[in-house]
Amino acid sequence: AMICAGRKAAARRGERQLAVVVRNELLMLWLVVLPWRRLNLAGCRIEGPQPNLFRAKLDPYAPVSKTEWVEAALKADPETEFWQCKFSGKETKAGNAVHMLLPRPLIPPLEEYLRYRKQLVGDAEMNTLFLNQGGTKMYPHAITRLVGELTLRHIGKLVTPHTFRHIVAYAWLSDHPGDYLTVSKLLFQKNLQTTIRCYASRFNESDGACGMERWYESRH
Repeated sequence: AMICAGRKAAARRGERQLAVVVRNELLMLWLVVLPWRRLNLAGCRIEGPQPNLFRAKLDPYAPVSKTEWVEAALKADPETEFWQCKFSGKETKAGNAVHMLLPRPLIPPLEEYLRYRKQLVGDAEMNTLFLNQGGTKMYPHAITRLVGELTLRHIGKLVTPHTFRHIVAYAWLSDHPGDYLTVSKLLFQKNLQTTIRCYASRFNESDGACGMERWYESRH
């Protein structure tokens, strides 16, 4: 919201500056919804023969989980196109292939950014999603620097993309005690024990007691 508040001032400086603000909004929201590693953020392709982010009909045989709104859309029209994310095993640190539907909160800001992205890329041919102000690819170190600058400016604390992974993981587990499997898949971690080893230390027997209380009271 604080980044968005800078849109009017950016627009007075030109369309390219406004495009940068819209890009920043999308990047920060992306880290909250899909806390990817820097390499996947920087390397995410939206064009070319094998894009990582694309809009297409969903293969009915693809092992992709669907939320209720997706199921409803498919029931109404099996030809509906959805935004999808896809990485090969060579493109993730854990070596596991990824195929998912883009979460709905990211769709409107993504489509808005893609309209503004044209102001950044100009006549060049750049197939990665996030571009720098000059219209070229943002490399991992540039994403780290940008996220750090934005968090330092708006909340007074420098936060890196990797720290966002921890923030999201702990927040999810706080609301969904013991659900390490979802965290593991969200972070593209192949070994569930790795996830448990990373995040279980913040939880103890008191969390088990709270979980039982919620479960018991929900049944009575």
